Amino acid sequence: MSSKQFGRLDDGRSIHAVTLRNKGGLEVVLLTLGASVQSFFVPDRNGERHDIVLGFDGPQEYLNYSGFMGATIGRYANRIANGRFSLGGRTIQLAQNEPPNHLHGGDEGFHTQVFELVSFDERSAEFSHISPAGHAGFPGQLNVTVRYTMLDDGVSIEFLATTDEPTIVNLTNHAYFNLAGVEGPSSILDHEVTLYADAFTPIGVGSIPSGEVRHVQGTNFDFRQPTQIAENVHRLSDEQIEMGSGFDHNWVLRKTRRDPELAATVVHAGSGRCLEVWTDQPGIQFYSGNCIGEDIIGKTGVKYSKHSGFCLEPQIFPDAPNHEGFPNAELMPG
Repeated sequence: MSSKQFGRLDDGRSIHAVTLRNKGGLEVVLLTLGASVQSFFVPDRNGERHDIVLGFDGPQEYLNYSGFMGATIGRYANRIANGRFSLGGRTIQLAQNEPPNHLHGGDEGFHTQVFELVSFDERSAEFSHISPAGHAGFPGQLNVTVRYTMLDDGVSIEFLATTDEPTIVNLTNHAYFNLAGVEGPSSILDHEVTLYADAFTPIGVGSIPSGEVRHVQGTNFDFRQPTQIAENVHRLSDEQIEMGSGFDHNWVLRKTRRDPELAATVVHAGSGRCLEVWTDQPGIQFYSGNCIGEDIIGKTGVKYSKHSGFCLEPQIFPDAPNHEGFPNAELMPG
């Protein structure tokens, strides 16, 4: 466990990094900027450690690139149609940073905020942030804590939030993974994915859910058995794939209880690495890195490109406040 300065933003704000390690060879580097995952070193089948998370060597690059790399996302992860929803009988208008929609908390969402490093020790780090009432249009002051804990076989991320007036909240992490290692990243299309979900929420214009919950049977979205990403991206023509230029959709998890359950498994045969995602949330966004720019220079000068990484974002469904049948995203005082 250690803490050090990671650098300064162009506006002079200082960003710090905290490193957590365990005896199994796992090491995660966390930033106060966005309470982000900057690096995650994991051994392969031969015990050689490589970083499996895309990112940058300096803090300003995280703000210059709009891909939300590694960041805590809030106040509301994913999209809200027209940046508008109703709450308590009144209409709330949010920032429309992906016109005409709201995406990932707006241009000044949590990914751009410098969190306070409240505490850290050899196995955990806790970050906090106060989002004032009206920020990006959201009602209520939101007090947020993000707690990372190093486990024997992975990392736990816990989000806590309280509000002083009715609001909505949907927090997640936006790490981009490549289990082959990101020192010289290859495409993630050869990764084998299993999603423990029987349905997904189809999208329309602007990647906004239509409100339908569609069974995956017979579609490109069937990952109920281990399947290479490339196989389902290219298996058959699908308007849903074309809309997102790949996978960027919400899967409806088979939730049976409120405790965390296994939502996704990803295996990279070449390295022998396996990633499991456990969550207590009702959905998970699987994003196959379709829009990673060709001119993005990442850590150690490596050039990223389309499909250099994938994201698995546990969440309440996108645009949930505007769909009666979707999970409730409201948070009340107390």
